[in-house]
Amino acid sequence: MTEALRSSIAEVEQYPRVKLVPPINGTLRGHAVADVIHLLAELVENATLFSAPHTTVLLRAQYVTADLAIEVEDRGLGMPVTEQNKMNALLADPDQVNVAHLLQDGRIGLFVVSALARRHGIAVRLQSNIYGGVQAVLVLPQGLLGSDPEGLAQHERQTAATAGSAAIPPDQV
Repeated sequence: MTEALRSSIAEVEQYPRVKLVPPINGTLRGHAVADVIHLLAELVENATLFSAPHTTVLLRAQYVTADLAIEVEDRGLGMPVTEQNKMNALLADPDQVNVAHLLQDGRIGLFVVSALARRHGIAVRLQSNIYGGVQAVLVLPQGLLGSDPEGLAQHERQTAATAGSAAIPPDQV
C-alpha cells in the first residue's frame, strides 16, 4: 500500500511538496493498483495546483472499520460551497456531467477520478478543511485490499487497546 501511495506522488510534477504521513501496512489487489495510483495522482495533482507553492500537501492513509481511508489535504485556495457541491455530485455520478465544461474549466481530472472510483466501488468526497484548503477523502473497500490483513489486524489491536484503556477510570490507572 505504501508503494502505491508513493507511486501516486511520483506521478505529480510538484512531488517534493507532497508528504506521506504515516506509511501504512497492507496491500492492494493487483487488478486495482494502476487505477488507484492514477486516481490518487489526480487528486494530489489538484492539491498541488490549487495551493500556494510554499505549502505542503499531505497524503494520509488509515484503516477505518473494515476499509481503508486515504486523505489528500492541501492548505490552498479552498473551494466555494456551491462549487464543492457540484464537484461532489460529479464524483458521485460522472454520467450527469457535461465533460466539455470540465475541459474548459481545467477540471477534467475529477471526472477521471470519478470514473476510476466508480469502476472499483471507491467512495470519494471533497470537503473544506480548517486551514482554508480542500481535503479529498476516499475510502477503498475491503474487496480492493490485499489478502494480507496485517495492517487491519494491527489497527484492530490498537483500537481495542485504546478502547480498553479508555474504559479504565483515570484514578485507577
